[in-house]
Amino acid sequence: MSDPTTPGELTVKPPVTPRSLVPVFEALESGLDIDQLLRGISFREAGLDSLDIFNLVLAVESAAGLKIPDEDLGELRDLPALASYLDRRLS
Repeated sequence: MSDPTTPGELTVKPPVTPRSLVPVFEALESGLDIDQLLRGISFREAGLDSLDIFNLVLAVESAAGLKIPDEDLGELRDLPALASYLDRRLS
């Protein structure tokens, strides 16, 4: 994965959908199958380890302009859950 602290000019704004988060994943250059993520496969099932998920969270926080509390990380198991969470937080 590339440096998660420099997602470029990516921004995440409501309404947040799984598809609207695709550019964040593409910027990470993770090689993940985006179609599988859009269908709801979990980040773990897609092959992300703890460091990958940490980098993803940093990139999403940067793009959305918010901090995701550690206690909320457990509910961010897949792309649809992440989109729903961000939509609630940003709306």
